[in-house]
Amino acid sequence: MPLPTKLGYWKFLRSYRGVKTTLQRAGRIYARYGFSPRQLIGSISEFIDHLQAQGCSLTLPVTAQVVSKFPRVFRELSRTGVEFAVHGLAHLDYTLLAPERVERDLRQALSVFEQAGVPVSGFRFPYLRCNRALLQILERLPFEYDSSIPCFWPKHLDILRHGNGVLHRMIDQYQPTSPERVPVLPAAQGPLVELPVSLPDDDILFDRIPAKRRNVVSGIWIAILQEVHARGELFVLQLHPERYRFLKNALAAVLEEAASLGGVWIAPLGEIVRWWKRRREWKPALSFADGRVEVVVDLSPAFQAALLEPARREQPEPDWQAVVRDGHYRYRGTLLPFIGLGEGVGTGFESRLRDLGFYTTREFPPRQTSVFLAREPEEDNLRLWLRQLRAHLPGPLIRIAPWPEGYCCALAITGDIDALTIQDFFHRIHEY
Repeated sequence: MPLPTKLGYWKFLRSYRGVKTTLQRAGRIYARYGFSPRQLIGSISEFIDHLQAQGCSLTLPVTAQVVSKFPRVFRELSRTGVEFAVHGLAHLDYTLLAPERVERDLRQALSVFEQAGVPVSGFRFPYLRCNRALLQILERLPFEYDSSIPCFWPKHLDILRHGNGVLHRMIDQYQPTSPERVPVLPAAQGPLVELPVSLPDDDILFDRIPAKRRNVVSGIWIAILQEVHARGELFVLQLHPERYRFLKNALAAVLEEAASLGGVWIAPLGEIVRWWKRRREWKPALSFADGRVEVVVDLSPAFQAALLEPARREQPEPDWQAVVRDGHYRYRGTLLPFIGLGEGVGTGFESRLRDLGFYTTREFPPRQTSVFLAREPEEDNLRLWLRQLRAHLPGPLIRIAPWPEGYCCALAITGDIDALTIQDFFHRIHEY
């Protein structure tokens, strides 16, 4: 595959951003950046202070080229408690590059962060453009997570009902997943955890479509948060630091709504990933006696367990019971409350089930587990499949809640940094 040229960047802008929108945005750049980094550094610092005043932090993916030009700035910011992630060596569409070039770039980026004394454990691809081949490259590098796969929430976007050419081009660029088909939760992919990014973000709402009123932006983000809260899922909100001062009231409204809803865990991506990895490692203790099994789940690491029961019971009284006692969740019954798997179920689908909080096993006969899957479901709508499973559940099934310590959903505030000055921003044209 030939390497992109400078013309490749203009082709990207023309195809996905639109010439008119690109030229309009070029004029707005001067209001957000200065010829020195002072203006944007001030915006980043205010962004950090805003969240820390609410007792939380954020994640800022940044390109290594920017860190290499201003290492002391990012070293000092990292000491304030903000989490940084790698956003590429430069702000490139890595789907256009040869794999060897990509891996070389990312290894060089890690070296830049290490030399600057800025710790990182995560990654986000520029333009949210990635594919399976790129994620496999990340898996070979010392990253714990990636946050590049977008999901688009269209339900409450009345402002987009009549369509918008730029928006359609951007959706074509992002190729987002649908929250109506796939639960918006972290997902393990090999050694990485993928945290989906929710769209529309500030770029779409503030620069690409006519949603200039701040209350429109906050209204859409609040609607997403309410949906996430009702579903018990994850909202990775993206607000770029150069737009923070324009949208800080929208962010404040989202945080206010989170406090009003209650049970919203606001955390940086790295903290969410550390919890997710610990949650995926849960393993019950089993004991058998008199034809019954006792399952014990240790709740001490902030786990919450629940027993899903069949909607219809053939017996007047269930032959199982579940109680919380002495910091443990205890189940006793004739069936193992797990999902048994046959040879037709691959490790990828098994991993998705574990992310959903189910315990899977291949060690017991089909009739000994409440649910047994001989093969993977043909239905690719995972949310629909879960509803069908719940409606036709043949026996009790233990499920671990997604979030710790009583939280019912999670919110992560993120914002990418690919330039601190006007010169840096327009230099991106020469990075191809």
